[in-house]
Amino acid sequence: MSVLTVEGGMLCGGLDVSIGADPQAARLAAAVKVAELAREFHSTDVEVSWDPPQEPWSWTAQVTLAADNPRLAPGTEG
Repeated sequence: MSVLTVEGGMLCGGLDVSIGADPQAARLAAAVKVAELAREFHSTDVEVSWDPPQEPWSWTAQVTLAADNPRLAPGTEG
């Protein structure tokens, strides 16, 4: 998987799924990995929303702060 940041950075890594895994299982594994990274490095929860695939071998998702994220509460810094 590759993650491109808004700032232009890039993170690459593998997913713990078999090569013949169902695409939905791979997307789920990628979303879990991104959520884990957000919690570990930013102490925040995120939601991953998949865009319709343009190519069968490539998927794009949008990552946003979770709606119930405590960092979004009034009076807190984000």
